[in-house]
Amino acid sequence: MSQKAWSVFLVALMLTVAFAVPVSAGDEGSPTVGVQIQNLESQEINVDAVSYSQDGAEVKSLGGTVKLASETATTYYIPNFNLKPGSSALVVSSTGQAGGIARTEWSSSTGAGIYSTTAAGTKVLMPLILSKFANQTSQVTVQNTDTSKDISDVKLTLLPRGGGTPVVVDNQTILKGTSKTWKLDDTGVWGTLPNTATDLGAPGFMGSMVIESAIPLVVQSFIDIDNTPGISAFTGVAADSAAKKLYCPLARDNYFGNTGITVVNNNGVAATAKITFRADPASPNSTTVNQDLPILANSSAIAFQGPGGNTRTAGMPGGTQTAANTVPTNNGWFGSAEINADQDVVAVVNDTLFGPNFSIAGQSSYNCVPADSAGTKHYLPLLRRYHLSDQRLVSGVQVVDTSGGSNTATLSLVNWDGSAAPDPAPKTIGANSAVNFFGGDWTGLPTVPANLGGFGWFGSGVVTCTADCIVLVNDEHITGIGTKAVDRANYIG
Repeated sequence: MSQKAWSVFLVALMLTVAFAVPVSAGDEGSPTVGVQIQNLESQEINVDAVSYSQDGAEVKSLGGTVKLASETATTYYIPNFNLKPGSSALVVSSTGQAGGIARTEWSSSTGAGIYSTTAAGTKVLMPLILSKFANQTSQVTVQNTDTSKDISDVKLTLLPRGGGTPVVVDNQTILKGTSKTWKLDDTGVWGTLPNTATDLGAPGFMGSMVIESAIPLVVQSFIDIDNTPGISAFTGVAADSAAKKLYCPLARDNYFGNTGITVVNNNGVAATAKITFRADPASPNSTTVNQDLPILANSSAIAFQGPGGNTRTAGMPGGTQTAANTVPTNNGWFGSAEINADQDVVAVVNDTLFGPNFSIAGQSSYNCVPADSAGTKHYLPLLRRYHLSDQRLVSGVQVVDTSGGSNTATLSLVNWDGSAAPDPAPKTIGANSAVNFFGGDWTGLPTVPANLGGFGWFGSGVVTCTADCIVLVNDEHITGIGTKAVDRANYIG
């Protein structure tokens, strides 16, 4: 799939609380993008969105000012705005705190990706970069958050997995307010990258990236898998957000998918990440697994929960799925992961649905959450219940306790038009455990009007916990329902 990218950053109270948002077009058909912006305040705010084309030729307001009631969301459906052909970036500003996510879907390939708000930084870490590894290649989009001037000091440094010589591209220019996109298989930019993942069963480059400028940047990445619907999306992490303790709300080994956790050590000394995997109450196996993951200086390492993976070697029960039969049999393990490292690290989770012989039927990614980002209130800009008759997209809301004590989670729902929706019953979370609010179980929700698909429901939500928690939203097509299978996608609340 060839891709072009949109990038978006969000300005709240004229401070950059940024996230990159993609749009792509190419061999697999034109993409559609919806950007959901949610009001995080207890009072009404005003929101404005402006598009900046990557070539600098068009700056265009998207529909004027939108008034958003407390904790409600609005949708910017990009095809509705007749933007200049090509790639652009979007700047969303508000009179109060706001957050958001972007979902991109490719109609002919049924690939999809979602990612959410992240902080801008003058040094941003991209935890996972691939080039021609198992037919997977990264596309990285970097946005200049200064809407008044161009910048020409952008530096991108590739750090090979397992160490090795960094590859540096510097003095890159990005026009004001907009973004620039790099594909990692572009040998004219990167040269011939080394094979750094052959121990994982395939040649190709695997590593991480550091992106720097004197002006704060936001960074977003797609990983595209050739000739499959699998596309994953996630954001770069400001280097000052690296932490010794991280939470990954969903890990699984042969339970409707398999995950891999990439941990990046952007320090000049080696690190060890101690990962504790705690089973969900509904997991087929309730084993708690502990894994030590050594990471070289300025490098990354992967904990893989799958056939032949090092997490299985550490004791993860994988059920009857094997390397000879990689189709999930769903009798393995699922739950959450806690990372404790002796150096500040960042991490990203790839969540993959395998077919036969490690072929990929679907994939999504999300960034693990620093411990200090846990809290009692989390905003969810996009939730769905069997939305669209052909796709039947349904959200699952995974809530993980980080307090180690008693905790109760409440999910409040809001309809697409800002009106209140019936809420599911609260759920009690065990210490360091998790619960899931599955959209298919929600009742009494109205059907969206014809201009929004005329089938099922979508809206936004807020999770409130009585003690610290973190939240992950899965946005998935339910196998066997509807006529159009769509790639899985997820985001952190």
